[in-house]
Amino acid sequence: MEREAETITCVVEGSPEPLQFSWTFADSRTLYTSVKKVPGHHHRYSSSLTWLPREGDIGLLLCRATNAFGEQKRPCTFTVSPGGPPQAPECVVLRAFPSALRVQCKKAWDGGRPQTVHLELLDEDGALLHNISDPAGHFQLPSVTDDRNLTALVYATSERGRSETTTMHLNSFKPLTASVVEKAPMPVWARWLEAAAATIVISVVIVAIAMCIKTLKGKRNNSELNPDLVPRSDGSFHREPDFAREERLLGTTNITVNQLAACQNQYSTTPVPSCRVMVGCAGHTSTQDSCPAAQHSYYV
Repeated sequence: MEREAETITCVVEGSPEPLQFSWTFADSRTLYTSVKKVPGHHHRYSSSLTWLPREGDIGLLLCRATNAFGEQKRPCTFTVSPGGPPQAPECVVLRAFPSALRVQCKKAWDGGRPQTVHLELLDEDGALLHNISDPAGHFQLPSVTDDRNLTALVYATSERGRSETTTMHLNSFKPLTASVVEKAPMPVWARWLEAAAATIVISVVIVAIAMCIKTLKGKRNNSELNPDLVPRSDGSFHREPDFAREERLLGTTNITVNQLAACQNQYSTTPVPSCRVMVGCAGHTSTQDSCPAAQHSYYV
């Protein structure tokens, strides 16, 4: 706005440090400002321009920094436009159970200065009930009865003035009730689809269980039919080690040989005589009737 001071800040990064900043307006007028280092940054510098605008300043404003290597090639660009009071915000009214009132506003152009949104709540006689202001434009008004014709006036203000006023008649907004909202009936095809999906899922589960049971039975049968697996006392199985018959030497076995047993063919022509070995009959007579009935015969 004319005859009202305006301030713009330009920030650049450079090494070495800039010597000065130049500002060029739309009418080619150029102003120069000093340099200030930005705290917390090694190579960041800023400069602010404060001036009284005039009509020829409307348009682009270019800022360039200059250091020992030369002038900044790509300038920082601003747009200068006419300022004034802010524009009216756009608001919506939301009712909540049982009697709460919410008003949410979207701010419009601020006219070049920070703005604040105001809400005035009036009764049916025009008396002021509430006067609230909020920079974001969000309002919460509790305890608003339904049988009163209430009116809300919403506007925005800044140091440059006040916007137009938006009027909202709150009695046109129906409040929420405590009744539960009923769901829409499900279509027939959706029910059939849901039933088919459930059937498929159950079938997959049954097949998976059957396959697991079959696999477990197969492993159990294999363990029972395997002659190399010997059961232990704890119910587990271990594999019996293999050995050659030649490795069993006389004197290393626990078998007790009946020295009195008859060997009828010990002088036969065969290379290895066939002799009977009685288990547990070492201290008995030579008659077979004196040995236990559960005797075993081996050929050695």
